[in-house]
Amino acid sequence: MVGDLCDSGLKGIEVYHSDHSPAEMDFYLHVARNFGLAATGGSDFHGGTKPGIALATGIRGNLKLPYSILEELRHITESG
Repeated sequence: MVGDLCDSGLKGIEVYHSDHSPAEMDFYLHVARNFGLAATGGSDFHGGTKPGIALATGIRGNLKLPYSILEELRHITESG
């Protein structure tokens, strides 16, 4: 299915997420690398509608995105 999505224009997948376990993040990173996709991430912070999730750090600080994610996204957007 990921291959079909790539054929339809998929450029990245959310690897880093406050609900993902370390094993899930490793799996999604592997998928991203195998398909040449950008690895993205987010804390899933939505203000008061999701109490317990902090902006940029996830649930109880369980989320830390590597700076290389930003560099990779910049490269993708600059190269079109």
